[in-house]
Amino acid sequence: MQTQAQQFAARIASRPPQALRFAKRLLKAARRLDLPDFLDLCAVFQGICHKTRDHLEAVEALLAKRPAQFQGR
Repeated sequence: MQTQAQQFAARIASRPPQALRFAKRLLKAARRLDLPDFLDLCAVFQGICHKTRDHLEAVEALLAKRPAQFQGR
């Protein structure tokens, strides 16, 4: 069980940090916002993420068929 938890934590830690922060904020917001406001917030966060260096790295890594190296930018 410990190994599975460590593997899961490592998998999360390897993801783009800003996208993870936004995902966490969206999970919290889902409890208090109605659907249209929630979807607006999703669109705002997605727009911000698409302008990051990590997004460009994700696309480049996908096209090069290599693991992405996220830096939180």
